[in-house]
Amino acid sequence: MNLPSRTTAPLHVTFTFDFADPFAYLVSKLVPRACREAEAALTLEPVHARRLGAAGGVPPKPWPAVEAAAARLGMEVRVPRRYPFDSARLLETCLFIKDRSGQEAMAAVTDSLWEAIWVLGEDPESRQTAIRAGRSVAVPEPALEKALADSRMPAMLERVTRRAADRGVDAVPAIRLDAGLFVGFEAVLDGVARLGGSLPTGKGGAREGPGDDDDPAVPDWTFSG
Repeated sequence: MNLPSRTTAPLHVTFTFDFADPFAYLVSKLVPRACREAEAALTLEPVHARRLGAAGGVPPKPWPAVEAAAARLGMEVRVPRRYPFDSARLLETCLFIKDRSGQEAMAAVTDSLWEAIWVLGEDPESRQTAIRAGRSVAVPEPALEKALADSRMPAMLERVTRRAADRGVDAVPAIRLDAGLFVGFEAVLDGVARLGGSLPTGKGGAREGPGDDDDPAVPDWTFSG
């Protein structure tokens, strides 16, 4: 994911997401592409949706609805090994990477995690899923292990989530444009359209997750500058 430059973009967009929500995955590529096309700056905001407002939480989505939305966008989505799941470790991984290496590195890790969970169907609560994503930006495994054991990381995630809630975000996915806040899958699609982004159409859909004895191949994601 290449984030637009803040120095030249007159418009700023914040994409608020939680890896536990399949609809956030479905818009995870649309939002950055629309920002590039609109020459808008993009900030990624990983939050723990379970802690967002009265409507917080990411309940299991009826899978036919996920499948229909994926097909509408010409995407494929796979039920991960564990669903629903707690995404806290993955979100903390992203925040650690951002604090260590910046927003661009976090974007690369975010892409890796979306792919691992909703395309390859990996176990989102496995430490190895987070470790592999960290390797995509050359973060040594011991450093990431130490960060994930640090008691300050849950507090950091709590602060980021509370800040999003204070700004009116009570569910994911959500995007904030200079012109307003768009919360929920359909609203985010509307926000993408307002940015001038085109929505893909085609035949996608959902796939069954890998079986207990079926270990999916993990691609060699590489992040460059």
